[in-house]
Amino acid sequence: MKTVTTHSLGTDYQETLKIGDFEILLDSEVETGGGDKGPTPHDLLTGALLGCKSMTMRMYAKRKGWDLTGLKLSANQIKVDRKHTRFEVQIQFPDHLDQEQKDRLIDISGRCPVHLSIVGQVDIEAKEAPVD
Repeated sequence: MKTVTTHSLGTDYQETLKIGDFEILLDSEVETGGGDKGPTPHDLLTGALLGCKSMTMRMYAKRKGWDLTGLKLSANQIKVDRKHTRFEVQIQFPDHLDQEQKDRLIDISGRCPVHLSIVGQVDIEAKEAPVD
């Protein structure tokens, strides 16, 4: 995996997120004190989940010889309470797939690594790093 770093821009809650050679501007919504100039960290988490689910389904479909052109996923992340978040994921399949194929792909999507990381045990260790 690539090293991920973030750097505070000093303006409200904007951060530059760097993943390998890619940079993304993160921000918070206006309602929470940000400038809404980029996706929020929660947006990126939801996007990572959807991207991973889609890739996992496409890998499986490729092995089966199924055409997933037009596959579309969308989701809402809902904060149920302080320690409980629910992702509501909607999957739009191409019309030519039958119900058995769709059901199998939904099952396979639950095996994507990001999904498994979110629902599995996650340990986070934060510690001070030396100054560059």
